Amino acid sequence: MGSSVMSNVFYNTYKKTIGCLSKRLRDRIQQAQEEIASLEKNGTALTTTPDQLKRFRYVRGLIGTIPNSEQDQARQALLAHPDVEVDVVFSSETEHGVVVLYKSGDLTDLQDTLTSSHFKEFDYQGETLPKERLEQLKRERLKNKVLSKQLRWKRSVKPRKTLINSSTNSIMS
Repeated sequence: MGSSVMSNVFYNTYKKTIGCLSKRLRDRIQQAQEEIASLEKNGTALTTTPDQLKRFRYVRGLIGTIPNSEQDQARQALLAHPDVEVDVVFSSETEHGVVVLYKSGDLTDLQDTLTSSHFKEFDYQGETLPKERLEQLKRERLKNKVLSKQLRWKRSVKPRKTLINSSTNSIMS
């Protein structure tokens, strides 16, 4: 096989590899951006995680959102429940972020109130507080963006090839 054919095979393989890595990085950046948006919207004020609440012995808890309206019926319905403690951790024009604490085993009694209040549970897993996870994701996203730019540049530049001429043992560029 001639050196130009080998060079083209190498270059095409190089380009495909860089392209695959670049796509994977773009996908990771997109996933991080989606998680960042969710955490910024729902979780930065939390001092506990859903996983930590599950380990409580006598009290259970749920973290989520309820709609915010002028009459604030959803929040009032939760507050009126006799076996529930509600902590509002953030409020926006459209919703309240709440931590709902209840006695262990009483979730079935509470379920109707949660449903009528349009409670939407916060989908978050892990032990790391959302605020800490948010900072970690932002650092990873920045690092991946830098790597993605470097890969785009490398993909546009043809790699320098060095061939060893076996007959003269000299290096040709």
